[in-house]
Amino acid sequence: MTLSATLSENNLKDRRKQRRKQRDGKLLLALWRFVFLSGITLSILYFMRLPLWLIYNSSNIEIHGNQQLSKDQILSWLKLSYPQAIWRLPVDKFRKELQEIPPLGFVAITRQVLPTKLIINIREREPLAIANTLQGVGFLDNEGYWIDKNYYPKQNTNLPLKVINYSDKYRPDWSNLYNLVINSQIKIKTIDWSNPSNLILQTELGTVHFGAYSIKDFAQKLIVLNKLKSLSTRLPSSRISYIDLSNPDKPSVQVVPPSPSPSPSPTESKSTNNQQ
Repeated sequence: MTLSATLSENNLKDRRKQRRKQRDGKLLLALWRFVFLSGITLSILYFMRLPLWLIYNSSNIEIHGNQQLSKDQILSWLKLSYPQAIWRLPVDKFRKELQEIPPLGFVAITRQVLPTKLIINIREREPLAIANTLQGVGFLDNEGYWIDKNYYPKQNTNLPLKVINYSDKYRPDWSNLYNLVINSQIKIKTIDWSNPSNLILQTELGTVHFGAYSIKDFAQKLIVLNKLKSLSTRLPSSRISYIDLSNPDKPSVQVVPPSPSPSPSPTESKSTNNQQ
């Protein structure tokens, strides 16, 4: 064997040893990483299962923003069983479920680790008018959402505004309509949608017929109604059957015909003649 052949064979053996060392080093590093990550994972799982992170009962739950709804009432909608690990609570699911409850306009839920708490922030819908619908009697908030009265058993039903035959189709216009009504110079007590072709309002001047409803026409007709404020000084409300604003350019007042004077009885007539 020549010298060059011997050197070539030795170089080849050295390369093989070097590759073997690199391969063994990579395997050892991979094994070390696996052990390290497994240790961290097991430690996290261990700490997460400690009693420190458990929601034991309702005392570990805070609710902020509720005024008319009680904490127990809101918790009953969550249907939460105890104990529960704070990490396992499906907060997004809880938020969506609460958001579908009619009295709740806004819901946000967060986890607190130290001390372990579930924090629920809500904003209730404020009842502004009592409303009669096909679903029953309830309340309307400023956005036109109907809330069954059973959600607010302590709510005073003597609200200043009553709405009859309310429907969801009026919800897009409700906010503007409500603002127009409460800012009207003429006090409005009732909005009646019983007849789709004739919106009827009960006001301090009496009954007012607005004709077919649209938010644009309603605003214009309400301006005309406000101009009739002095009507009560010229005509007693008992003489007004209703005010017709179906055509705001030609408003009219339907007057109750006066009662006929009673004719004298025969006895009274005879007595009068005798006196003469």
